[in-house]
Amino acid sequence: MPQVTSNREFPVPRKEAFEYVTDPKTWPTFYSNLIEITDPESTAFGKPGDTVSFVYSILGRRVNATATLQEIVYGEVVRHTVKIEGLPDVHQEWEYSDTDDGFAVRVTMNTDESTSLFGKTIDRFVVPKALQRDLERTLENMEAMFALGIPGE
Repeated sequence: MPQVTSNREFPVPRKEAFEYVTDPKTWPTFYSNLIEITDPESTAFGKPGDTVSFVYSILGRRVNATATLQEIVYGEVVRHTVKIEGLPDVHQEWEYSDTDDGFAVRVTMNTDESTSLFGKTIDRFVVPKALQRDLERTLENMEAMFALGIPGE
């Protein structure tokens, strides 16, 4: 099962950042390759089972995707699964902690194991690089955004 992890620190309060990052309406402002939330006004992501539908770009193609919340501990952890048709599910865990001047986040992403030989080859060589690239871009976007404070405040 391919897995990638990254850590980053940000100079803003954890509580406000957590609220911003877990609000699906804000996701297009920082998530790499996320184009739009399909129905932002009726979307919730606050309790297990909540699902967010969105449009994502893969290799320049628009694809529909969903994120389903598995667990949320306010200000501490969010676990959810992203489903994109034809690809293995991506499981994400975002762990938040305080630092001296803000907060830190540790993000771990992994996928389900493919059953086909071709899929296993893709999982071993392509998927981890793509996940790591998207994760790093997302965290870089958050870094640039949070350097100016919490948006909208």
